[in-house]
Amino acid sequence: MRGYNNAKLTVQIDMEFRRPFGENTDDLVGEIARLVTLCASFDVPYWRDVPEDRKAKIYEKLLAMSERNKVNRSKQVISHITGRRSFKQVSWAERNEGGEPPAHELWRLTHQKKDGSWGSEQSRQVYETVKDKLEELASQPFDSPIASTPEEVFSLVVGQRSGYVRGRGCGPRPPSKSAVTTATIPGLEAQVKDKDERISQMEELISKQREEVAQIQEKLFKQKEEVTSEVTARLQSDMSSQLNELVNKKFMDMMFQFHRDLGT
Repeated sequence: MRGYNNAKLTVQIDMEFRRPFGENTDDLVGEIARLVTLCASFDVPYWRDVPEDRKAKIYEKLLAMSERNKVNRSKQVISHITGRRSFKQVSWAERNEGGEPPAHELWRLTHQKKDGSWGSEQSRQVYETVKDKLEELASQPFDSPIASTPEEVFSLVVGQRSGYVRGRGCGPRPPSKSAVTTATIPGLEAQVKDKDERISQMEELISKQREEVAQIQEKLFKQKEEVTSEVTARLQSDMSSQLNELVNKKFMDMMFQFHRDLGT
């Protein structure tokens, strides 16, 4: 595709989501429309030359399509605000040094109006839910098995369907269940092995702690016996001394009384 000065225009295409993006996107759309007009086979060159009966059929089809689209729009609880621009084009336009915005921020850019209001309450709830989950994720261990990127968290919140990525538009088909299972088994096996190793380490640690507790209990029991023996010996010694003093005092009293009786 060439520009006005016959220079080639570069058009970037995201092959994953099958969307053109970049500053020349509108030129590409216009060029495709021009080529269709030139190459498509029409019976007449101008609309005014189309027979009235064919115009009526075209109008009828357009009205039917309009009504169908109107019904479909009424069923939508979430609507974007980008108009003709694709989400990929919005993402590219909002890029910075760190790259294009993450999934939840792209959702905000395509569903929140310039005045801060949202296209729908459901759109706001999706953004707030993803944002809360990301904040919660930030406090989790790095080896946590739960979703770890904004894209993964966003996908868990909004879901996905074949050939379409919510918040991104058309995209790759999600992997089949068998493919997911095959890809997940090695990861699950690694997690199980890691947990088994941790359990083994915990059991070994608990066993050592039990041995230490048993040794401490035995030491405390011996100390108790020693203290009990010492206290008993002291009590016996004190009681013996007190008994001797009492006997001596009693003997002296008896002798005093005896001498007094003799003197009388």
